[in-house]
Amino acid sequence: MTLQEVTMNFEDKLHEEILQTLERRSRIDMTKLTFLTTLFGIGTIGKIDIIGSQGVSDITLFGTVYIAPFVALVCDCFILRELWSVRRIGHFLSRHGCHDEQTFECFVKSMRNPFYQYGFKGLSILTIIIAAWMLVVQKGGIALLNISDYAWVTLSLLGWFFVDHRGYDILKKQFDQDTGVRKWFWKPLRRSELDVL
Repeated sequence: MTLQEVTMNFEDKLHEEILQTLERRSRIDMTKLTFLTTLFGIGTIGKIDIIGSQGVSDITLFGTVYIAPFVALVCDCFILRELWSVRRIGHFLSRHGCHDEQTFECFVKSMRNPFYQYGFKGLSILTIIIAAWMLVVQKGGIALLNISDYAWVTLSLLGWFFVDHRGYDILKKQFDQDTGVRKWFWKPLRRSELDVL
């Protein structure tokens, strides 16, 4: 096997890993939406009367709304992990890939999808807002919320800040700090430098 074949095989494996990672991220996105929809749907039912041997008893299903923001944040941790993997490989290829891959990866860095960031951060904060609103409606008003309700909202917002906002910013600073600037892992010689040699 020649060095070129080994290099091509390595780059093919990197591209395959990127595709697998993107597929996993897509599945996590769909799982997140499915869980959130289910949790909110069950939470809106409220109470169910169950007739048993001891008469009618109520089961309150509203508690699932409390879980929704934390499910969203856990899914966001998994999404960040997959996003980190893709960007790490892309960053490596922009530094050490062939000339065309370096050009393409630098182009991709400069043309990131701006709506992904808003969708990533937005869905989780929207989940927290909807869950808090459902809590206020269920309790009968803001005045009827207790300290544990306020603590739950505060923890949800802090979790969102550290996972979604801060985590995404760390990712961007790590891999997108020199957007559009091509850095070579070897310094190409300019024509004027060649004339000196």
